[in-house]
Amino acid sequence: MTAASASKTKPKVLFVDDEVNILHGLKRQLHRSFEMDLADTVDQAFEFIEKSGPYMAVVSDMRMPDLSGTEFLKQVASAAPNTVRLMLTGNADQKTAVDAVNEAGVFRFLTKPCSKEEMTEALNAAVKRYQTNTAEQLLLKKTLVGSMDLMTSILSIANPELFGRIANMKKRIKSLAEALNVADSWSLEVAAIFSQVMIISLPADIREKLVKDTPLQDEELEILQALPERYRKLVGKIPRMEPVADTLYFSLKNFDGSSVPIGNIAGKKIPASARILHILSDLQERQIYTGKAEITVLSEMREETNKYDKELVERLRTLAILDSQNQPMVEKEIPAYSLEPGQFIISDLRTINGRLLLLGGQQMSETQLNLISSYIANGTVAEPIKIAVPK
Repeated sequence: MTAASASKTKPKVLFVDDEVNILHGLKRQLHRSFEMDLADTVDQAFEFIEKSGPYMAVVSDMRMPDLSGTEFLKQVASAAPNTVRLMLTGNADQKTAVDAVNEAGVFRFLTKPCSKEEMTEALNAAVKRYQTNTAEQLLLKKTLVGSMDLMTSILSIANPELFGRIANMKKRIKSLAEALNVADSWSLEVAAIFSQVMIISLPADIREKLVKDTPLQDEELEILQALPERYRKLVGKIPRMEPVADTLYFSLKNFDGSSVPIGNIAGKKIPASARILHILSDLQERQIYTGKAEITVLSEMREETNKYDKELVERLRTLAILDSQNQPMVEKEIPAYSLEPGQFIISDLRTINGRLLLLGGQQMSETQLNLISSYIANGTVAEPIKIAVPK
Protein backbone atom coordinates (compact mmCIF):
# COMPACT_ATOMS: atom_id res chain seq x y z
CA MET A 1 0.00 0.00 0.00
CA THR A 2 1.39 3.42 -0.97
CA ALA A 3 1.62 6.37 1.39
CA ALA A 4 -1.03 8.17 -0.64
CA SER A 5 -3.55 5.33 -0.47
CA ALA A 6 -2.81 4.74 3.20
CA SER A 7 -3.62 8.36 4.08
CA LYS A 8 -7.06 7.96 2.54
CA THR A 9 -7.91 5.25 5.04
CA LYS A 10 -6.94 7.34 8.07
CA PRO A 11 -9.76 8.82 10.16
CA LYS A 12 -10.12 12.54 9.45
CA VAL A 13 -9.84 14.83 12.49
CA LEU A 14 -9.84 18.62 12.98
CA PHE A 15 -7.88 20.22 15.85
CA VAL A 16 -8.69 23.77 16.97
CA ASP A 17 -6.40 25.69 19.34
CA ASP A 18 -5.08 29.27 19.36
CA GLU A 19 -1.65 27.98 20.47
CA VAL A 20 0.05 26.97 17.24
CA ASN A 21 2.86 25.12 19.05
CA ILE A 22 0.33 22.79 20.67
CA LEU A 23 -1.27 22.08 17.27
CA HIS A 24 2.07 21.21 15.69
CA GLY A 25 2.96 19.04 18.68
CA LEU A 26 -0.28 17.09 18.28
CA LYS A 27 0.41 16.63 14.58
CA ARG A 28 3.90 15.27 15.24
CA GLN A 29 2.46 12.74 17.69
CA LEU A 30 -0.65 11.65 15.80
CA HIS A 31 -0.10 12.15 12.06
CA ARG A 32 0.74 8.47 11.47
CA SER A 33 -2.66 7.37 12.79
CA PHE A 34 -4.97 10.24 11.72
CA GLU A 35 -5.48 12.57 8.78
CA MET A 36 -5.30 15.94 10.53
CA ASP A 37 -6.24 19.55 9.78
CA LEU A 38 -5.14 22.31 12.17
CA ALA A 39 -7.00 25.58 12.82
CA ASP A 40 -5.79 28.33 15.15
CA THR A 41 -8.97 30.44 14.88
CA VAL A 42 -12.68 29.63 14.96
CA ASP A 43 -13.20 31.19 11.52
CA GLN A 44 -10.49 28.98 10.04
CA ALA A 45 -12.08 25.95 11.69
CA PHE A 46 -15.48 26.65 10.14
CA GLU A 47 -13.81 27.17 6.77
CA PHE A 48 -12.21 23.73 7.09
CA ILE A 49 -15.59 22.20 8.08
CA GLU A 50 -17.33 23.77 5.10
CA LYS A 51 -14.67 23.05 2.47
CA SER A 52 -12.82 19.97 3.73
CA GLY A 53 -15.40 18.10 5.81
CA PRO A 54 -16.88 15.85 6.91
CA TYR A 55 -14.62 15.20 9.89
CA MET A 56 -15.10 12.18 12.10
CA ALA A 57 -14.03 14.22 15.13
CA VAL A 58 -13.26 17.82 16.13
CA VAL A 59 -11.01 18.53 19.12
CA SER A 60 -11.22 22.10 20.42
CA ASP A 61 -9.42 24.06 23.12
CA MET A 62 -11.79 25.43 25.76
CA ARG A 63 -10.43 28.97 25.76
CA MET A 64 -10.36 30.41 22.24
CA PRO A 65 -9.89 34.21 21.99
CA ASP A 66 -12.94 34.92 19.81
CA LEU A 67 -15.38 32.24 21.05
CA SER A 68 -15.50 29.82 23.96
CA GLY A 69 -14.84 26.18 23.18
CA THR A 70 -18.31 25.27 24.41
CA GLU A 71 -20.02 27.78 22.12
CA PHE A 72 -17.79 26.77 19.19
CA LEU A 73 -18.59 23.07 19.58
CA LYS A 74 -22.25 23.94 19.95
CA GLN A 75 -22.09 25.59 16.52
CA VAL A 76 -20.14 22.63 15.13
CA ALA A 77 -23.01 20.37 16.27
CA SER A 78 -25.37 22.49 14.19
CA ALA A 79 -23.12 22.71 11.11
CA ALA A 80 -21.91 19.08 11.18
CA PRO A 81 -24.18 17.03 13.47
CA ASN A 82 -22.47 13.71 12.71
CA THR A 83 -19.01 14.95 13.74
CA VAL A 84 -18.04 13.76 17.24
CA ARG A 85 -16.91 16.62 19.47
CA LEU A 86 -14.07 16.54 22.05
CA MET A 87 -12.66 19.29 24.27
CA LEU A 88 -9.03 19.82 25.31
CA THR A 89 -8.28 22.37 28.02
CA GLY A 90 -6.19 23.28 31.01
CA ASN A 91 -9.32 24.49 32.76
CA ALA A 92 -10.60 21.38 34.48
CA ASP A 93 -13.28 22.83 36.78
CA GLN A 94 -16.52 20.89 37.11
CA LYS A 95 -18.79 23.59 35.67
CA THR A 96 -16.73 23.78 32.47
CA ALA A 97 -17.02 20.03 32.00
CA VAL A 98 -20.76 20.02 32.72
CA ASP A 99 -21.41 22.91 30.30
CA ALA A 100 -19.33 21.24 27.60
CA VAL A 101 -21.29 18.01 27.84
CA ASN A 102 -24.76 19.47 28.35
CA GLU A 103 -24.64 22.43 25.96
CA ALA A 104 -22.35 21.21 23.19
CA GLY A 105 -22.87 17.44 23.41
CA VAL A 106 -19.16 16.88 23.97
CA PHE A 107 -18.18 13.22 23.77
CA ARG A 108 -14.92 13.43 25.76
CA PHE A 109 -13.38 16.07 28.02
CA LEU A 110 -9.54 15.97 28.00
CA THR A 111 -7.25 18.02 30.25
CA LYS A 112 -3.84 19.43 29.39
CA PRO A 113 -1.26 18.03 29.36
CA CYS A 114 -2.78 15.09 27.47
CA SER A 115 -0.54 12.13 26.65
CA LYS A 116 -0.33 10.66 23.17
CA GLU A 117 -1.86 7.43 24.46
CA GLU A 118 -4.81 9.19 26.10
CA MET A 119 -5.51 11.32 23.01
CA THR A 120 -5.22 8.31 20.69
CA GLU A 121 -7.64 6.28 22.82
CA ALA A 122 -10.14 9.17 22.92
CA LEU A 123 -9.94 9.72 19.16
CA ASN A 124 -10.33 6.01 18.39
CA ALA A 125 -13.45 5.96 20.59
CA ALA A 126 -14.77 9.07 18.78
CA VAL A 127 -14.17 7.46 15.39
CA LYS A 128 -16.04 4.34 16.49
CA ARG A 129 -18.96 6.51 17.68
CA TYR A 130 -18.99 8.37 14.33
CA GLN A 131 -18.98 5.12 12.35
CA THR A 132 -21.80 3.66 14.45
CA ASN A 133 -23.93 6.79 14.06
CA THR A 134 -23.43 7.08 10.30
CA ALA A 135 -24.03 3.35 9.77
CA GLU A 136 -27.36 3.62 11.59
CA GLN A 137 -28.31 6.64 9.52
CA LEU A 138 -27.39 4.90 6.27
CA LEU A 139 -29.51 1.89 7.20
CA LEU A 140 -32.41 4.17 8.14
CA LYS A 141 -32.03 6.09 4.89
CA LYS A 142 -32.01 2.96 2.71
CA THR A 143 -34.96 1.40 4.54
CA LEU A 144 -37.03 4.56 4.66
CA VAL A 145 -36.33 5.80 1.14
CA GLY A 146 -36.89 2.33 -0.29
CA SER A 147 -40.24 2.05 1.50
CA MET A 148 -41.25 5.54 0.38
CA ASP A 149 -40.27 4.84 -3.24
CA LEU A 150 -42.40 1.69 -3.25
CA MET A 151 -45.32 3.53 -1.66
CA THR A 152 -45.18 6.40 -4.14
CA SER A 153 -44.92 4.01 -7.11
CA ILE A 154 -48.09 2.24 -5.96
CA LEU A 155 -49.62 5.68 -5.37
CA SER A 156 -48.99 6.51 -9.04
CA ILE A 157 -51.81 4.12 -9.91
CA ALA A 158 -54.12 4.78 -6.96
CA ASN A 159 -53.77 8.59 -7.11
CA PRO A 160 -51.91 9.77 -10.24
CA GLU A 161 -52.35 13.48 -9.42
CA LEU A 162 -50.74 13.13 -5.99
CA PHE A 163 -47.93 10.97 -7.37
CA GLY A 164 -47.23 13.52 -10.12
CA ARG A 165 -46.92 16.27 -7.51
CA ILE A 166 -44.53 14.18 -5.39
CA ALA A 167 -42.39 13.19 -8.40
CA ASN A 168 -42.00 16.83 -9.43
CA MET A 169 -41.10 17.87 -5.88
CA LYS A 170 -38.45 15.15 -5.52
CA LYS A 171 -36.87 16.07 -8.85
CA ARG A 172 -36.54 19.70 -7.81
CA ILE A 173 -35.24 18.78 -4.35
CA LYS A 174 -32.47 16.64 -5.84
CA SER A 175 -31.35 19.46 -8.14
CA LEU A 176 -31.43 22.02 -5.34
CA ALA A 177 -29.65 19.71 -2.89
CA GLU A 178 -26.81 19.18 -5.38
CA ALA A 179 -26.51 22.94 -5.98
CA LEU A 180 -26.48 23.68 -2.24
CA ASN A 181 -24.12 20.76 -1.50
CA VAL A 182 -26.64 19.12 0.87
CA ALA A 183 -25.22 15.71 1.75
CA ASP A 184 -28.44 14.06 3.00
CA SER A 185 -31.40 15.22 0.94
CA TRP A 186 -33.35 12.05 1.76
CA SER A 187 -35.09 13.56 4.80
CA LEU A 188 -36.23 16.49 2.66
CA GLU A 189 -37.51 14.08 0.00
CA VAL A 190 -39.49 12.20 2.65
CA ALA A 191 -40.85 15.50 4.01
CA ALA A 192 -41.88 16.42 0.46
CA ILE A 193 -43.99 13.27 0.19
CA PHE A 194 -45.83 14.04 3.41
CA SER A 195 -46.15 17.74 2.54
CA GLN A 196 -48.02 16.97 -0.67
CA VAL A 197 -50.34 14.59 1.17
CA MET A 198 -50.86 17.42 3.68
CA ILE A 199 -51.56 20.06 1.02
CA ILE A 200 -53.85 17.89 -1.08
CA SER A 201 -55.87 17.05 2.08
CA LEU A 202 -56.94 20.70 2.25
CA PRO A 203 -60.24 21.60 0.56
CA ALA A 204 -59.64 22.86 -3.00
CA ASP A 205 -61.17 26.28 -2.27
CA ILE A 206 -58.72 26.87 0.61
CA ARG A 207 -55.78 25.87 -1.58
CA GLU A 208 -56.93 28.27 -4.29
CA LYS A 209 -57.34 31.11 -1.78
CA LEU A 210 -53.81 30.53 -0.49
CA VAL A 211 -52.43 30.79 -4.03
CA LYS A 212 -54.40 33.97 -4.76
CA ASP A 213 -53.73 35.53 -1.32
CA THR A 214 -57.48 35.71 -0.67
CA PRO A 215 -58.36 36.13 3.05
CA LEU A 216 -59.67 32.95 4.66
CA GLN A 217 -62.92 32.78 6.61
CA ASP A 218 -62.72 31.86 10.30
CA GLU A 219 -63.59 28.20 9.82
CA GLU A 220 -61.12 27.89 6.93
CA LEU A 221 -58.40 29.48 9.05
CA GLU A 222 -59.08 26.95 11.81
CA ILE A 223 -58.60 24.09 9.32
CA LEU A 224 -55.31 25.56 8.12
CA GLN A 225 -53.99 26.26 11.63
CA ALA A 226 -54.65 22.68 12.76
CA LEU A 227 -52.78 21.14 9.82
CA PRO A 228 -49.08 21.58 10.80
CA GLU A 229 -49.50 20.26 14.34
CA ARG A 230 -51.59 17.29 13.17
CA TYR A 231 -48.94 16.15 10.69
CA ARG A 232 -46.06 16.83 13.08
CA LYS A 233 -47.68 14.49 15.61
CA LEU A 234 -48.48 11.92 12.93
CA VAL A 235 -44.97 11.78 11.45
CA GLY A 236 -43.26 12.29 14.82
CA LYS A 237 -44.58 8.91 15.96
CA ILE A 238 -42.24 7.21 13.47
CA PRO A 239 -38.79 6.51 15.03
CA ARG A 240 -35.97 8.86 13.88
CA MET A 241 -38.41 11.01 11.89
CA GLU A 242 -38.33 14.03 14.22
CA PRO A 243 -36.41 16.23 11.70
CA VAL A 244 -38.99 15.40 9.01
CA ALA A 245 -41.81 16.25 11.44
CA ASP A 246 -40.22 19.63 12.26
CA THR A 247 -39.76 20.40 8.55
CA LEU A 248 -43.45 19.69 7.92
CA TYR A 249 -44.48 21.78 10.92
CA PHE A 250 -42.88 24.94 9.54
CA SER A 251 -43.40 24.26 5.80
CA LEU A 252 -46.37 26.67 5.54
CA LYS A 253 -44.57 29.46 7.41
CA ASN A 254 -43.86 32.68 5.50
CA PHE A 255 -40.37 34.21 5.62
CA ASP A 256 -41.64 37.24 7.57
CA GLY A 257 -43.14 34.98 10.25
CA SER A 258 -46.74 35.24 9.12
CA SER A 259 -49.05 32.28 8.35
CA VAL A 260 -49.16 29.04 10.33
CA PRO A 261 -47.97 27.88 12.77
CA ILE A 262 -48.58 31.02 14.81
CA GLY A 263 -45.40 32.15 16.59
CA ASN A 264 -42.44 34.53 16.53
CA ILE A 265 -40.07 32.47 14.39
CA ALA A 266 -39.15 34.16 11.10
CA GLY A 267 -36.43 34.56 8.45
CA LYS A 268 -33.36 32.35 8.67
CA LYS A 269 -34.55 31.01 12.03
CA ILE A 270 -37.13 28.97 10.13
CA PRO A 271 -35.41 25.63 9.33
CA ALA A 272 -33.82 25.73 5.86
CA SER A 273 -35.57 22.48 4.92
CA ALA A 274 -38.95 24.06 5.73
CA ARG A 275 -38.11 27.19 3.72
CA ILE A 276 -37.22 25.02 0.71
CA LEU A 277 -40.40 22.96 1.04
CA HIS A 278 -42.52 26.12 1.34
CA ILE A 279 -41.09 27.47 -1.93
CA LEU A 280 -41.38 24.21 -3.86
CA SER A 281 -44.91 23.47 -2.66
CA ASP A 282 -46.18 26.97 -3.49
CA LEU A 283 -44.40 26.85 -6.86
CA GLN A 284 -46.28 23.69 -7.72
CA GLU A 285 -49.63 25.08 -6.53
CA ARG A 286 -49.19 28.26 -8.55
CA GLN A 287 -48.32 26.35 -11.70
CA ILE A 288 -51.41 24.17 -11.26
CA TYR A 289 -53.80 27.09 -10.69
CA THR A 290 -52.29 29.63 -13.12
CA GLY A 291 -50.84 27.44 -15.86
CA LYS A 292 -47.71 29.63 -15.94
CA ALA A 293 -44.22 28.30 -16.70
CA GLU A 294 -41.85 27.43 -13.84
CA ILE A 295 -39.39 30.26 -14.55
CA THR A 296 -42.23 32.81 -14.76
CA VAL A 297 -43.68 31.74 -11.40
CA LEU A 298 -40.26 31.77 -9.74
CA SER A 299 -39.62 35.27 -11.08
CA GLU A 300 -42.85 36.39 -9.39
CA MET A 301 -42.04 34.58 -6.14
CA ARG A 302 -38.59 36.20 -6.05
CA GLU A 303 -40.25 39.57 -5.48
CA GLU A 304 -42.43 38.31 -2.61
CA THR A 305 -39.77 38.61 0.07
CA ASN A 306 -42.42 38.58 2.82
CA LYS A 307 -43.25 34.99 1.90
CA TYR A 308 -40.09 33.36 0.61
CA ASP A 309 -36.35 33.24 1.19
CA LYS A 310 -35.21 35.28 -1.82
CA GLU A 311 -31.78 33.61 -1.97
CA LEU A 312 -33.33 30.14 -2.23
CA VAL A 313 -35.88 31.28 -4.82
CA GLU A 314 -33.10 32.82 -6.92
CA ARG A 315 -31.05 29.62 -6.68
CA LEU A 316 -34.04 27.53 -7.80
CA ARG A 317 -34.80 29.97 -10.62
CA THR A 318 -31.20 29.72 -11.87
CA LEU A 319 -31.45 25.91 -11.87
CA ALA A 320 -34.72 26.09 -13.85
CA ILE A 321 -33.07 28.33 -16.45
CA LEU A 322 -30.08 25.98 -16.72
CA ASP A 323 -32.39 22.97 -17.08
CA SER A 324 -34.15 24.69 -19.96
CA GLN A 325 -30.79 24.90 -21.79
CA ASN A 326 -30.13 21.14 -21.61
CA GLN A 327 -30.07 18.79 -24.57
CA PRO A 328 -33.14 19.46 -26.74
CA MET A 329 -35.76 16.72 -26.83
CA VAL A 330 -38.30 15.76 -29.48
CA GLU A 331 -41.66 14.09 -29.15
CA LYS A 332 -42.15 10.51 -30.30
CA GLU A 333 -45.26 8.32 -30.37
CA ILE A 334 -44.98 4.64 -29.42
CA PRO A 335 -47.38 1.72 -28.76
CA ALA A 336 -47.93 0.57 -25.18
CA TYR A 337 -45.91 -2.62 -25.64
CA SER A 338 -42.80 -0.47 -26.36
CA LEU A 339 -42.87 1.19 -22.95
CA GLU A 340 -39.66 0.71 -20.97
CA PRO A 341 -38.34 1.86 -17.58
CA GLY A 342 -36.51 5.20 -17.82
CA GLN A 343 -38.59 6.60 -20.69
CA PHE A 344 -39.89 10.14 -20.17
CA ILE A 345 -43.66 10.08 -20.60
CA ILE A 346 -45.12 13.29 -22.07
CA SER A 347 -48.83 12.46 -22.30
CA ASP A 348 -51.07 11.17 -19.53
CA LEU A 349 -51.30 7.39 -19.65
CA ARG A 350 -54.97 6.31 -19.78
CA THR A 351 -57.08 3.27 -20.49
CA ILE A 352 -59.26 3.24 -23.60
CA ASN A 353 -62.16 4.02 -21.22
CA GLY A 354 -60.42 7.18 -20.01
CA ARG A 355 -59.17 6.00 -16.61
CA LEU A 356 -55.95 7.80 -15.63
CA LEU A 357 -53.08 5.35 -15.04
CA LEU A 358 -50.07 7.66 -14.91
CA LEU A 359 -49.70 11.42 -15.03
CA GLY A 360 -47.55 12.75 -17.89
CA GLY A 361 -44.34 14.67 -17.30
CA GLN A 362 -42.33 11.99 -15.48
CA GLN A 363 -39.98 9.07 -16.04
CA MET A 364 -41.42 5.59 -16.15
CA SER A 365 -40.09 3.43 -13.31
CA GLU A 366 -39.84 -0.36 -13.33
CA THR A 367 -42.39 -0.58 -10.50
CA GLN A 368 -44.89 1.58 -12.41
CA LEU A 369 -44.45 -0.49 -15.56
CA ASN A 370 -45.11 -3.69 -13.57
CA LEU A 371 -48.25 -2.16 -12.04
CA ILE A 372 -49.77 -1.35 -15.45
CA SER A 373 -48.49 -4.48 -17.22
CA SER A 374 -51.90 -6.18 -17.04
CA TYR A 375 -53.51 -3.25 -18.89
CA ILE A 376 -50.82 -3.47 -21.58
CA ALA A 377 -51.23 -7.25 -21.90
CA ASN A 378 -55.03 -6.89 -22.27
CA GLY A 379 -54.65 -4.14 -24.87
CA THR A 380 -56.65 -1.65 -22.82
CA VAL A 381 -54.08 1.18 -22.76
CA ALA A 382 -55.01 4.10 -25.03
CA GLU A 383 -52.48 4.54 -27.83
CA PRO A 384 -50.30 6.05 -29.14
CA ILE A 385 -48.25 7.15 -26.12
CA LYS A 386 -46.12 10.27 -26.38
CA ILE A 387 -42.59 10.11 -25.00
CA ALA A 388 -39.58 12.47 -25.18
CA VAL A 389 -36.32 11.35 -26.79
CA PRO A 390 -33.06 13.24 -27.45
CA LYS A 391 -33.16 15.28 -30.65
